[in-house]
Amino acid sequence: MMLRPMHSARFWLFLLWVAAGASPCAFAQARYQPRYIEPQWFTFRLSEVSAGVYAEGNYQQTRVENSGATVSYQRLFAGPSLSLNANGSVYHPNLLQYFLRTDGAFGYSEYKVRSGASTTTREWQYLGSFSTELLFLADKPFNASAFASYDHSYRDNDFFTRTLVESWRYGGRLVWDHEPWLFTAGYQHRGENGSSRYPINQVVLVPVWIGGTPVFVPQTNTVDVTQETVIDEDNANLELRHRRDRGDSLLSYSLNHYSRADGPSLSDGTDHAVSIGDNERFGAADQYRLHASASMVKRDTTFETSDEYIGNLGFSAEHRPNLRSQYDLTYDHFETGPFTSDNFNGQGTLSHQLYESLGSSLIVRGSDAQSSDAASSSSITRVGGGISEVYTKRLTDEHHLRLGASVFLDHNEQENTGDFRTIQNERHTVTAAGEPGAGPWSFLLEFPNVLTATIVVRDPDDPLRTFFNGFHYLVEPRGSRTAIVWLRPIGEPIPPAVVVDYQSDITPPGSYETLTTLFHIRFDLWKNLLGLYGRVSVNENNAPADLRIQEYSTYTVGTDFNWRWFRAGAEYQIYDSTDSDYNVTRLFQSFMFRPDDVSSLNLDFTETLTDFTSLNRTEEDYRFTTRYRRALTRRLGLDADAGVAYRRGLGPKQILATLRPSLRYVIGRTTLNVGYDYDYELYLDQQERQKHLLFVRLKRIF
Repeated sequence: MMLRPMHSARFWLFLLWVAAGASPCAFAQARYQPRYIEPQWFTFRLSEVSAGVYAEGNYQQTRVENSGATVSYQRLFAGPSLSLNANGSVYHPNLLQYFLRTDGAFGYSEYKVRSGASTTTREWQYLGSFSTELLFLADKPFNASAFASYDHSYRDNDFFTRTLVESWRYGGRLVWDHEPWLFTAGYQHRGENGSSRYPINQVVLVPVWIGGTPVFVPQTNTVDVTQETVIDEDNANLELRHRRDRGDSLLSYSLNHYSRADGPSLSDGTDHAVSIGDNERFGAADQYRLHASASMVKRDTTFETSDEYIGNLGFSAEHRPNLRSQYDLTYDHFETGPFTSDNFNGQGTLSHQLYESLGSSLIVRGSDAQSSDAASSSSITRVGGGISEVYTKRLTDEHHLRLGASVFLDHNEQENTGDFRTIQNERHTVTAAGEPGAGPWSFLLEFPNVLTATIVVRDPDDPLRTFFNGFHYLVEPRGSRTAIVWLRPIGEPIPPAVVVDYQSDITPPGSYETLTTLFHIRFDLWKNLLGLYGRVSVNENNAPADLRIQEYSTYTVGTDFNWRWFRAGAEYQIYDSTDSDYNVTRLFQSFMFRPDDVSSLNLDFTETLTDFTSLNRTEEDYRFTTRYRRALTRRLGLDADAGVAYRRGLGPKQILATLRPSLRYVIGRTTLNVGYDYDYELYLDQQERQKHLLFVRLKRIF
């Protein structure tokens, strides 16, 4: 076959390149390598620039029922807007590159606050965001970067909560990559100024004795929590990593200084953290893996000084394709003031896949928790294990069955001295389903007979933030146990997790066994069109009555349905324990479909009804959210979000509602956005807030 001259020349050049010992891939890379760039002292390239006008009006009113207090807030803003994206270099892109992004408006604003008297503030203000980034020697083993960003805009904490937040961030990073070593050093500053809160009613539970049985009735008191939250945080870190073909090692140090101002209340703290870790793989096929790590955190804040030491050791092995084992050991030492605690946890698991449909696991576990302070000490030791089986069966091409069962037997011993026990940093999650045995938006403290006056609930991600009883949550006795029931304060998103410090009465020493049995079954029918399932969980023990060890049984049945754009489900749960009983009915419906080619609609409903039979009360939680998108014409589009959340139970009802429609009109390079946000919040039937926000933005891209 004849080759054209140009192809022939490339062919012979390729043969000479390979004959010289070079890689064929290197030949292709050499052909397409970028052209040489001449040095230039400064380059600036605009990738996008736009200008226009932005204006908004914000009005909100908060009313407290029994005090008659009303606070109104009005804000007007208008000014020209400018947005641009740019990048460039200094001398050469390989030396220094920079990136610049800005989007916002600078204009005149006026604030009016009325609470008895009226105050007015006028100022020039920037509403928007900008950021810049510098890259020094980006493609070299030694490189550096720096950044700075500012944001003064609205933040959605969740679907129903939108707040105006001003934040500053800046910092830098150094990297030295010298195989096999990788060294990094960094610094970051974060400053944040949040919106204010207003006077509210605090709720407390007052016991009323009826026939010798206490019934806890909510009582409200007006408290002033008007404040603005200002957060400053500085973090510096060093990290050294050693990389190998079959593992790596890491040594790191970080210094974190933070401060928080909630109105007149000021607090600050400093954390020092050092950690070391190692990962290794062994065996001809890397079938053995070892992980080890240790860390130390020293904290000094306005409220406490503490030290914590944590160690982790893990090993896994694949003995055969169907036989694996996993071993984990953790240690945690914590001390603050006279309080110290030591926790050891270990577990070993041997997993065997006898058939493709049948898997078995043998588990051995143990733990030892010891704590002491100036007045008491306690020790709880647990040793046990069990077996777990999972069976999956394909009944037909359209139907599947899944069965699971496990049985655990544990021996427990506890020893206590003193008059009361001190507990620090007990972690809990806050979810709509709630922790087992507590109910929706609730959790149970681990130990019985809690001294409720000693409860302190804190944010694990912000050591200086403390939540307040009667504002963020309520304390509800449940027999010998204590439940924390989360409320929904105005403007306050529900935290995903909290840590709790408290004290409880000492129970006598003793030993006992616990037997935990779990079983679940699920049918998936007609290619997952319909699901039917059930779960049973039973925990029994032989502990003496004066140890107050809880026994419980949980029974759950449910179904779910999935068809194209429609999902729905129903679940009913019975919880029966020695401390409390309740039944929960949960329903959900979800619609996700496109009415036509130019629109989409999402509808989500959830309903939860909880009947606390032993407390003679019920709690209801209903939520509805929707999102609608539609192109009305070729240039005009509509977006609309709306939702309602209704909750009634321990205290008076709480209602959240929002409506956020917006229109977008585009003609050529010009865009007009008009939007309206309405938020309504009713907190415990006592505090009501309404927010209105109307904004207009005209933008032209050049």
